Amino acid sequence: MDHKDTAHATVAAPEVSAEELPRLLLDDLDSGLLAVSTGGQILHLNRAALDAFDLKAAEVEGKSLFDVVSCDDRSWLHPVSDDRLGDPRRHSETSLKVGDKDLVIESVARRLSDRRGREIGVVVTFTDISDIAEDEEFRRTADRLAHLGELSAVVAHEIRNPLTGIRTTIQFLESKLADDDAMRPSLGEVISELDRIETIITDLLVLARPSRGDRGLVDMNALIEKSIDAVGAQIEESSITLRRELAGDLPKVEVDQSTVQQVFLNMLVNAIDSMEGVEDATLKISTALRRYRVKRPTVEVSFSDTGTGIPQDVKDRIFDPFFTTKTMGTGLGLPLSLQIMKDHGGTIHVRNRPQGGTIFKLHFPVPEDLVIT
Repeated sequence: MDHKDTAHATVAAPEVSAEELPRLLLDDLDSGLLAVSTGGQILHLNRAALDAFDLKAAEVEGKSLFDVVSCDDRSWLHPVSDDRLGDPRRHSETSLKVGDKDLVIESVARRLSDRRGREIGVVVTFTDISDIAEDEEFRRTADRLAHLGELSAVVAHEIRNPLTGIRTTIQFLESKLADDDAMRPSLGEVISELDRIETIITDLLVLARPSRGDRGLVDMNALIEKSIDAVGAQIEESSITLRRELAGDLPKVEVDQSTVQQVFLNMLVNAIDSMEGVEDATLKISTALRRYRVKRPTVEVSFSDTGTGIPQDVKDRIFDPFFTTKTMGTGLGLPLSLQIMKDHGGTIHVRNRPQGGTIFKLHFPVPEDLVIT
C-alpha cells in the first residue's frame, strides 16, 4: 500500500442497527431503568435494573411487573408532573421484594407515550439505596443502644459493689459451717446465682465500653469453622442440615478473634433455637466479598435459617438490652453482638426471609492495604 492509499485508509466502525442503538444506550446507563405498560406488563429492564433485581432478561420478558416485584406501596409507579420550573425530579423512596431479595430504591416515574402522544405506560429510573438505608437503620439502632449502654453501666456499677459484699459475707458464713451442715447446699446455690448476676453485670459493662481486645488479621472462613465446631453437637441433636457457601480467596480482616467468635456463636445459637421443631430445618452460612457502594469492600458473613422468623411487632426491639422472646437467656446476646460489630467498624443487618426464617448479615471492612483494585 503506497502513501496515498494509507492516507485514505479508514477503520470500519462496527455496524449498529437503528433498532439496537436505543437498547445499547439504555444498557449503558448507571441508573436502573424499568418500562412498564399501562396494563402492568414489563416492557424493558436495562442492565443496571437487572443487576439490582438479580434477574436475567429471559426471566422477565412478557411478565407482569407484580409477578416479579412485590411491594406494599405502588405510588412509585405514578408519573410525576413538572413543577412551575419544569422540574419533574421528585424522587420516591420505596421498599421492594424481588424473589428473596429486599431492596430500597430511590426512583422517579415519567409517562411513556407513543409517537402519536398516546400514553402507553411509565418509565421508572431508579437507584438502589439498600445499603444506605440499612446503614442508617444500623446507626440509629447503635446510637439508641449506646445511650442504653451508658445507663446500664451506671446501674451495673451501683449493683456490683453491694453484690461483692454479699458474696463475701456468704462465703465467710460458709467457711464457718461444718462439712456436713445442711445449710451448705443452699449457700452454694446462692453463690451460683450471685455469679450469674456478676456475669450479667460484666456483659453490661462490655456493652457500654467494649474492649478492643487483641486484634490481628483473621481468616473469616476459618473462624466460622471453629465456631461451627463449638456448636456441632447442638446442630446434630437438632437434626439441622448445615450448608456452607464459603467464598475462596477472601481477604483477611482485622478483628479481635475472641469477640467476633462470640458474635458468630450468638448467631448460630439463635438460629438453632429458632428452628426447634421445624421440619427440614436448614442453616446456611455464607461468605462473600462485597464492594459496598463501590468504594468500601467488606467481607460479608451471613447466617440464614428456615426457622420461625422474627415477629414484626418485636423486630425493632431485638437489639434492646434484656429484651428476649426465649424462656431462658438474658437478652444481651444481640446487643453485645451489635456493639462488637460497631466497635470493629462493621455493621449487622437482619430481615425475615419471604420463604420463612431469618437472615443476619454481618459486614467487616477490609483493610485498605488488602484491597485488590
